[in-house]
Amino acid sequence: GDFNGDGYDDTAVGSVYDSAGTVAYGSASGVGPRSTWKTFTEDTPGVPGTNDNVFRFGASLSAGDINGDGIDDLAVGVPGKEIGYDDYAGGVDILYGTRSGLTGRGAQGFTQDTPGVPGKAELSDAFGSAVQLLAINGNGYADLAGAAVGAGGGKGAGWGERGRPPGSVSDAVVVL
Repeated sequence: GDFNGDGYDDTAVGSVYDSAGTVAYGSASGVGPRSTWKTFTEDTPGVPGTNDNVFRFGASLSAGDINGDGIDDLAVGVPGKEIGYDDYAGGVDILYGTRSGLTGRGAQGFTQDTPGVPGKAELSDAFGSAVQLLAINGNGYADLAGAAVGAGGGKGAGWGERGRPPGSVSDAVVVL
């Protein structure tokens, strides 16, 4: 995705065992130097939650423009996230792109305990094990689709929520 709106694609890579995601910014001459790369965790200011290396922040990543500002945003799967005492209940964080690059400021976090998201966070759901940002309804905003591979006793479940100017919204979540 293009997380700073400069017209050059950037690359996001998850490091599951570090529970981190790193963005390498693109330029006219290719990927920028390592000194310009930025690493995000749940300890990054503004990103919901508290980082723990077993949470697997960055296990799945997807870029798309959720809020329609012309700059790509990043959906980050956190399938190992503990909710209460439920290990691996999982979650998804949304980091927003700005003219100065991806930021934790204004980031959103979703779990199966988020109002409007069907179901309940449970042990080993692994909510966020897969995420995808895509324009499902063609309105110009990237919608969030994802999977909880352990939901339903291991049967798994898919869900989707809409993108809008304020960001990803859980007022019309669909469970597949």
